[in-house]
Amino acid sequence: MNRPDEKTIEKVLAGLATEEEARTVAKWFATDEGAEYFSEHFYHEAENLSSEDADLLINHKVPSDKILEKIFAEIRRKRIRRFVFRAAAVLLPFVVLLGMYLHLGSRVDLFGDNQYQELYVPKGERTQMIFQDGTKVYINSDSYIKYPSKFGLNERKIELKGEAYFIVSKNKQRPFIVNLDGASVKVLGTSFNVNAYPENEDIVVNLDEGKINMQLQAEEIPLSPGENIVYNKSTHSYKVNKVKNSKDISAWKNNVIVFKDEPIEGVIKELERWYGVEFVVDKKLSDKILITLETQNSTLHYILSEIEKITSLSFEYIKSEKKVYVKNLSI
Repeated sequence: MNRPDEKTIEKVLAGLATEEEARTVAKWFATDEGAEYFSEHFYHEAENLSSEDADLLINHKVPSDKILEKIFAEIRRKRIRRFVFRAAAVLLPFVVLLGMYLHLGSRVDLFGDNQYQELYVPKGERTQMIFQDGTKVYINSDSYIKYPSKFGLNERKIELKGEAYFIVSKNKQRPFIVNLDGASVKVLGTSFNVNAYPENEDIVVNLDEGKINMQLQAEEIPLSPGENIVYNKSTHSYKVNKVKNSKDISAWKNNVIVFKDEPIEGVIKELERWYGVEFVVDKKLSDKILITLETQNSTLHYILSEIEKITSLSFEYIKSEKKVYVKNLSI
């Protein structure tokens, strides 16, 4: 929808608008553009309030006792610092004025204390979702994601185990944080791929666009487009690399499988997730068997036949068992 004029917005924020003006501005605040505007205004006003002004506004009588009681209950329960009292002083008249029109809870959770949702994508499946802030996430097979039903005011935080590709909606006041196993990724608005399966020794983050910070305990490592970081969970060491074909790493979100000189064990592990099958190997396979292959929307039978052409391996796929038996014909 079109942005209301600045004068109307100021009237609403000051509590001087008509009901119709409040309704119009409330609808705009429910958009991405409006939410970002309100967030910036909120922080600006909160920073400039004196403590005396905050006390005066907080104790001012308002039409809704329930709203006031709820805010103070949350403040007492969480022992929020003085700056939050200032924030509440700015926000409270606004919430009371707009009431049912704003539905602020659908865009911003003031205290970030709400129910979490969980999603697991089984082996053989991939999916995508869009969060309430507009951030899009592609989730790979055998991956788990945990996220709040509403993001908090100061940050947008989720948890990931597995692999996902993020296209984050920009909001400089509310960074997007992806918690991993012993690390996290902090962004404002960008596109990046995270591979953080629990059974893997390494967490690998590849940046396509924008800028991110990899947070490792007390250290923050910035990444630029075309770079990736490999963090070893056991040794707590990391390495930042230049990536020539970063798009290949996230090709899975377009149903494209890409292997570039990948050891056969890594290929098998990826195919197990991709197709939801189990590989049964008669003897340990050599790390010297490297696979280079790119294919889109292909059947498992086709991929196995292509690997047989370039290696000494033989595959027998028993569909009813969801198992692939592997033999090395060179032994």
